[in-house]
Amino acid sequence: MERIRSESREEQRRWNSETLKLLKEKGADLNKAHKIINVFNLFEDEAVQTLSRVLEKADFKVVEVMQMNESDKHSYWSLDAVVELIPELERINQMTDLCVDLATKVNNANYDGWYTQPED
Repeated sequence: MERIRSESREEQRRWNSETLKLLKEKGADLNKAHKIINVFNLFEDEAVQTLSRVLEKADFKVVEVMQMNESDKHSYWSLDAVVELIPELERINQMTDLCVDLATKVNNANYDGWYTQPED
């Protein structure tokens, strides 16, 4: 099977920095822990099972797996895995480096990035 290319660490790190700036502009308290939702796209059922096990061993909680249908012939799964942390750039970069590496090790998996909501 062909491996699906994940974002490179460098590309993801640029996105991390910009996202944290935007969160701060929106009033997020970046000194408080946030639930960070990491999104993975998977292109085989077996990849969903494999990545779920790998993520749970790495202390992520898989919270949602949805099958996405783009057409009658093309579908994939979107997997959301949560980790709670203080969103400092170094911690976020470590997290996304790990996510990129984990997705790269699983055939037919791709790390799509992360999001969070400002905590009250």
